[in-house]
Amino acid sequence: MFIINFIFDFIGIYLTGFVADETKCIFRYIMAAVIYALVDIVIICLGINNNLYVFLLIYIVVESVCIYIGFGKANLKKYLLRIVLHLGILFTMGGMVTAINNSFSVDNGEKYFGSYVRLIVIAVLVFFILKHLMPYIIKSIYYRERIYKVTLRLKGKGVVLKGLMDTGNSLREQTTGKQVTIVEKQMLKEFLDIHIEKIYVIPYKSIGKENGMLYGIQVDELIISHKKFEKVTCNAIVGIYNGRLSNDSRYNAILHSQSLM
Repeated sequence: MFIINFIFDFIGIYLTGFVADETKCIFRYIMAAVIYALVDIVIICLGINNNLYVFLLIYIVVESVCIYIGFGKANLKKYLLRIVLHLGILFTMGGMVTAINNSFSVDNGEKYFGSYVRLIVIAVLVFFILKHLMPYIIKSIYYRERIYKVTLRLKGKGVVLKGLMDTGNSLREQTTGKQVTIVEKQMLKEFLDIHIEKIYVIPYKSIGKENGMLYGIQVDELIISHKKFEKVTCNAIVGIYNGRLSNDSRYNAILHSQSLM
């Protein structure tokens, strides 16, 4: 029972990090999953799940603690979004595993070990399905408007841009692994008198250019917003493009394909 709960909980928190693009140390995911699994066993053994209010109180505390262990500190809004996303993934996983498990005809003489193994196999199958489907689900929610307001902040100064959400932009800075947002050089004039401590050299490939190279800088904040939606990324990497990204000036920045996750 502990092993099954651990696998389910580990998959749930791993998928939360994957979808939110907040990959942390696997050890932190393991620790969070161990705590989840232990609490699940205690709740079942002591029959706490029969008392709704106590059960909910314990679950809320454990959820908060484990999300902190798995992903670290964050502002209240981001912290709550992590919890909601994690619970949504667990709910989806539970529904899929139950549906698939119930679709198999089970003999009355089936041993517990066989049913546990089947559950583990189904959980792994659901993991791979969700890992490939969840990014597309998130994209379908947020990508309805292709142009977003993008604000860059660096040492007290700010620049406002129009960013195109490009699903083909998977560019990352190699040494840090961070996403790269491409920005027209002329739009960064506000930052010209700021001393830049480090310049990144970012190789890229595009149609007609196999070995391209961009210079990049790290900004204090990159803020993507549209209506009530807003995402803030600290210490983001900006690739500087020496030219125009749009012939009709509809946009002057290209966002990473996972910028909204």
